[in-house]
Amino acid sequence: MILTVGLTFLGYLATYVNGLRLTQRQARLDRVNAQLNDFYGPLFALMESNSRVYDTFSVMYAREDGRDPFDTAARWAQGDFTEHLSVVTFPGRGLREYARDRFTQLKGEQARLLGSSGRRPRRAR
Repeated sequence: MILTVGLTFLGYLATYVNGLRLTQRQARLDRVNAQLNDFYGPLFALMESNSRVYDTFSVMYAREDGRDPFDTAARWAQGDFTEHLSVVTFPGRGLREYARDRFTQLKGEQARLLGSSGRRPRRAR
């Protein structure tokens, strides 16, 4: 009788701990998904598309002297700030690297929480 009660209690305790672990894992997965869907995914897509558009524009409309097609940006790149002063400095490359790194990190965390090794699951036929 005592053995039965003890085993029942251990079974209940194991079920509770397992349920708690699964709930915490699901909460973390929901948080990662929300970060990816609401912020880092759109930010990453925006930064990547803007970078590609700018790079393509710079190649297509390069000046013969090799300067940047945007006069102000070219002067600023050379350290000449005499005609225009920036009120707000745009973080450009740093923001793009941050968005890419954080997006990649969160996608890895998402894959880990889903239990995959980074591969897409195959569809059943």
